[in-house]
Amino acid sequence: MDTMKQNPNPLKTMKRKEFESLDDISLVWECIEPVIQPIRGSDIRVKLTVYEKLAPPQRALMMFQVLYGHTHGGITQFYNHFTHILTKPGVWQQFKAGLKYFGDNNMSQILEEMEEAYKLAVSKQDGEQELYVTINQLDARFREAVPETVKQVGQYIRNHPEDFARIVD
Repeated sequence: MDTMKQNPNPLKTMKRKEFESLDDISLVWECIEPVIQPIRGSDIRVKLTVYEKLAPPQRALMMFQVLYGHTHGGITQFYNHFTHILTKPGVWQQFKAGLKYFGDNNMSQILEEMEEAYKLAVSKQDGEQELYVTINQLDARFREAVPETVKQVGQYIRNHPEDFARIVD
């Protein structure tokens, strides 16, 4: 039987030494990998069903990892999927909620501005050039903010390990 169906809140079991030795982005991945791996490539309905069964800390971590994973090439790359993301009910709000959960106001603001720029460009016939300039500016801010976001999420996990992993000695 599928692991996610049996246990919708799978926590990775890690030795304390491993947990403490991981860099922030590796820690994020190790903690969310048991959730993401089984649903990779699945239909959005499957992903949403799994997501809805997660505890709030894991939801936030999942959305952070999805955002981080889809923006490794910058938000310009991510922006190409933006229309698709905005048409999925609640998905964009969950990205923003995930960052707010970890207290990342700077990155939350960048996402808000990204949404505003997109909506403005869609409402204008000739907004594409303006959108391109705005997205490039946001991309520069995003790339500058990502290391601090990763650090902040990693620190949150270290301060609340019981929400993300089973630590064994």
